[in-house]
Amino acid sequence: MQKVILYVVVTLCAVFNSVKAQTPLQLEVEKNVKKIEDNATNQREKLKSQVEIWQSKKDLGIISEEALRFKKDSMSAVTAKNIEDFTASELDQLTEHIRVGVQSILEYKERSTFEVTTKGVAYTSKEGKRNNRLRIVYTENGEKKICYSEARTTSQFVFAIGVDNLMTDNKLAGSDYKYMGSKFVELGTTFNTRLSKENSLLHFKYGLSFAFHKLKPTDNRYLVSQNQQTTLETFDLHLKNSKFRMVNIEIPLHLEFDFTKPIQIPDSDKKIVQSHKALRFGIGGFVGANISDVQKLQYVDNGRDVKQKIYDDPNVTPFVYGLSTYIGYKEASLYLKYNLNEVFKHNEVKQNFVSLGLRYDFN
Repeated sequence: MQKVILYVVVTLCAVFNSVKAQTPLQLEVEKNVKKIEDNATNQREKLKSQVEIWQSKKDLGIISEEALRFKKDSMSAVTAKNIEDFTASELDQLTEHIRVGVQSILEYKERSTFEVTTKGVAYTSKEGKRNNRLRIVYTENGEKKICYSEARTTSQFVFAIGVDNLMTDNKLAGSDYKYMGSKFVELGTTFNTRLSKENSLLHFKYGLSFAFHKLKPTDNRYLVSQNQQTTLETFDLHLKNSKFRMVNIEIPLHLEFDFTKPIQIPDSDKKIVQSHKALRFGIGGFVGANISDVQKLQYVDNGRDVKQKIYDDPNVTPFVYGLSTYIGYKEASLYLKYNLNEVFKHNEVKQNFVSLGLRYDFN
């Protein structure tokens, strides 16, 4: 996981360098990720020391092999939970740093004003308070009107939800996971940079997202990892619930085609350029890292309701990447994602996530 986090930092810094050569934002990002990495290292070193102590007790015959195995599992679960909680807290700060930093980087230094009347157009450029929107005042049918043209770069809150499943050997039919029970949710922030001053057709869209994948096996089965293979096995008791959840942090990159038409200003050759007002189409992909995975089982054992959590499958691929596309109208769109990376890195059977759902980009 430490190497994967380093890959994410390098990618983030490359994105920011393409926007501005030097920025404090890079330092903030690296600081947060370094804290995540150091905490994970410290937690694992602490776990290693504890395991060695209990191993020595087993070697001296103080405890049994079964007791040692139980102690290892419980300590591993606590360590994984501590890492997950700390990482979630730091990632919240990281998202806020990126949102504030990128918005600051892309602000315009000048505010321009068009005074439009029936007699013609007067243009003035004023130094003053930073403003990334173009204020336009014009007269139409004797009435004074004010409107704003969008900045070259805008930001959106992204929310997506839909169904999830695994493509097995390039086939989706006959899946081992429930089609309607397996779902995904994506939350994030994107920045949308218009590539032309005069029209809204082409945009470069980038940001940071958290993707939550949930798989529900069929036929009373659960995931078992052994000898670098992760397979579905039948559980000894009746499972009331069985699900596998993964959380990824991702950097989405899209080329967006927005067919919103500019608004022509009366008696002027100037236009008001806007976005997200008509048909939109995006194509691109994403890169990122798996930051958490857990399997949750619920069953009844001797009349007792048992809820069991199994953390950090060692066979889960730590680095994620894939293709994505969406098409829609205004804020809403149909969203399709396909992970090119395999979910389980050493499995003989190749399985990849495919997600389909609705996506909302709120300005």
